[in-house]
Amino acid sequence: MIDRPVLRLVSIDLNSVVELRTIAQVFEFAADYLGLLRAGIIASGLCPGMEGLMYNRGSLCSNDSAGCGLELITHVRGIRKVSPRRVDTLLASIITVCMRDTAQITS
Repeated sequence: MIDRPVLRLVSIDLNSVVELRTIAQVFEFAADYLGLLRAGIIASGLCPGMEGLMYNRGSLCSNDSAGCGLELITHVRGIRKVSPRRVDTLLASIITVCMRDTAQITS
């Protein structure tokens, strides 16, 4: 949790950081190198799916409460960037962490 009403995605190995403020920004997969993190956020249920995008283009977090933001940091070492194993493992890890954080799963 962070003290700003944003969803901050950080990739240490890609040296990339982005702060998402709206639901529409989550779906901008080609905007930067963090498309896989965005996909994990959506797949975990942390952000409304495509059907929600049509009706709700508002902000991800409420601006009236401190500490409501979320930061997701990834750091992948020892696996080539083009490796399918890297993609599968990272996406599964993102989904699992987000689902645990939102109490959708317990283990």
